[in-house]
Amino acid sequence: MATLEKIRNRAVLLIVVIGVAMAAFILGDLFKSRSTFFGQSQREVADINGHTVMIDELQHKIQELTEIYKQSQQTQSLDEQTTDMIHDQVWNNIQREYIMGDEYDELGLAVSEDELFDLVQGDHLSPIVRQLFGNRQTGQVNKSAVLNFLKQKENDPAAKAYWLYWENEIVNQRLFEKYNTLISKGLYANSKEAELVIDNSRKAKNIEFFSKPFSSVKDSTLKVSDSEIETYYSAHKEEYKQDASRKIEYVQFNINASEQDDADVKEWAEKAASEVKSINDKEEIARYVNLNSDSRFVDRYQDKDQVDARLKDFVDESKVGAVYGPYKDNTADAWVVVKLVNEEMRPDSMQASHILIREATAERTQELADSLYNVLKNNKSKFAELAEQFSQDPGSAKKGGELGWFQDGMMVPEFNEACVNAKVGSIVEATSTYGTHIILVEDKSRNVDKVLLAKLQRNVEPSTETYRNVYSEASKFLGENNTYEKFEKAIKDDPAIAKLHRTANAVKSSDKQVNNMDNSRELVRWAFNDAELGKLSDVQELGDRFVIAVVTEIRDKGIQPVEEVKGPIRAKLLKDKQADYLIKEINAAKAESQTLSSLAQKEGVEIKAASNITFGSYYIQGASGYVPALIGAVVAAPVDEISEPVKGENAVYVFRVVSEEENESVPTLDQEKQQLAQGYSYRANYQTFNALKDKADIEDSRVKFY
Repeated sequence: MATLEKIRNRAVLLIVVIGVAMAAFILGDLFKSRSTFFGQSQREVADINGHTVMIDELQHKIQELTEIYKQSQQTQSLDEQTTDMIHDQVWNNIQREYIMGDEYDELGLAVSEDELFDLVQGDHLSPIVRQLFGNRQTGQVNKSAVLNFLKQKENDPAAKAYWLYWENEIVNQRLFEKYNTLISKGLYANSKEAELVIDNSRKAKNIEFFSKPFSSVKDSTLKVSDSEIETYYSAHKEEYKQDASRKIEYVQFNINASEQDDADVKEWAEKAASEVKSINDKEEIARYVNLNSDSRFVDRYQDKDQVDARLKDFVDESKVGAVYGPYKDNTADAWVVVKLVNEEMRPDSMQASHILIREATAERTQELADSLYNVLKNNKSKFAELAEQFSQDPGSAKKGGELGWFQDGMMVPEFNEACVNAKVGSIVEATSTYGTHIILVEDKSRNVDKVLLAKLQRNVEPSTETYRNVYSEASKFLGENNTYEKFEKAIKDDPAIAKLHRTANAVKSSDKQVNNMDNSRELVRWAFNDAELGKLSDVQELGDRFVIAVVTEIRDKGIQPVEEVKGPIRAKLLKDKQADYLIKEINAAKAESQTLSSLAQKEGVEIKAASNITFGSYYIQGASGYVPALIGAVVAAPVDEISEPVKGENAVYVFRVVSEEENESVPTLDQEKQQLAQGYSYRANYQTFNALKDKADIEDSRVKFY
């Protein structure tokens, strides 16, 4: 069981690493869906290249990974963000399993029992095994610990299920490595290719150049016709693929606290101020705060000079027991009452070492602590030795128990107060939730005037009455505007309603939220499962608002209609025409210019300079953005000739190579071949799955269930 606990502690990190690695292969849109689920089984959640995925399979895998996370984090519940991450990771794994599984079967790839043994216990351990069982400092794996765990798991169902998950991941990882190795071995960097790169890198060019931005040509000068757009669209339809999506319009009624809610909280704060005045025992004040306040009691002294500016005069002029407030904290939107619980001279910081004792029972803990305490009272020189031997705080134990300097209030209260009240050089005991501490107080800073404050805070939040009123307002709106025509008219005619109107243009079935609204996944599910075009929804509660929505457009999976992409195409063709216009204009001026300076003067632009340009350059100083066409032209150009106009992404460039120099950092042939091969291998590793996934036929119907 001890071994299981150790590897559980590492499992979340490992899951995240694997999740990130898999995500790297799934670039682009992860979740493809279709607009209708006609003909599918009620229990079918997806179809991946003809492999049917049923909801039971998905739920089982989600539950399996959820239990892994719970065991690893030693918790009974997970937050919403972690749950969403688990759902996404399971879906990614299922896609990988079926898409890659077909490839493995076709190629005959497999992991044998002997190979699996070698990955788990042999000489070629899987990275997963190294992560679970490896020493974090040395990286070495204790194979005996692996073997003991594998034996013990047979008597522990939880451990067995835990291991089966990781064993499956080990196999999948190994299969993927084999597949990528086959791809990588098919990519070869030959000598001619490397020589070309080297030859183009031998000279570093220094240039002078000018640019004319496309924007210098007025849009009104050039026209893009509908027929040109249609021609371009027909030739480039594959560039305009789309997933199924919905356009949603909605009106939101925010559930905000009312003036009456604020007044009610203020009244509570006034009553609390009166009650807390009569409480002077610190423990009673702490209980009162923890029972009644929206913030917990903080048992930590503050330097009087460092308290909140609002409370400065209060702590300077008041005696212990005084109460300040209530006052409104607008930042937190809360009413606050502060009581001065105590004031005393205390060290600002302390230096100490400790031995943390935590045995199986409280009796054994106290027995060992008392024994060590008695030894150390008579011989403090043994402190470091005993800390290394007995302390259950691994961080300080290896340093002889040293904690170094820490500020007053930084440690748990029992430990902190023991250090404050002890003399420098003394040995004291303190018991906290962590166990029993034997403390050597080594030094303290000078004492400063400090105060202990109790803060009662009640946040101003919508009451039940406010909640009902906002719901009634939303219901009234829906009752009066129960058709899309009335909905539109209300938005157009009523400025107050217009301010509540929102649009979500391309909501996909995989989206967790709509316009970053909390708890809006249900709105996505409604839009894909239950909504009819132009029919208003019921009043939906989404986080801190009520929403009335309508689907105004349904976009099916496939190619976007030309009408939807006219804008981007028009902009693209307009840039091409602007570039052609500028190239023609520059060429005309070039025929009458002897130098680059005279040409630039005719064009009304300034000349810039750039240096050390090689085939491996990624940018040119002074040019706009990434300009590979310009870099290629510069590398190929002779010295002291005015170039032809070069079309970039946002401008047209003309340059002259002023000089060229020998590039001192040219690689050898072997170095360049190795670098090219590494680049091919990298592309194989991180593009293979993406390419297969783009080719795959995936029907994602998860929105029916989640």
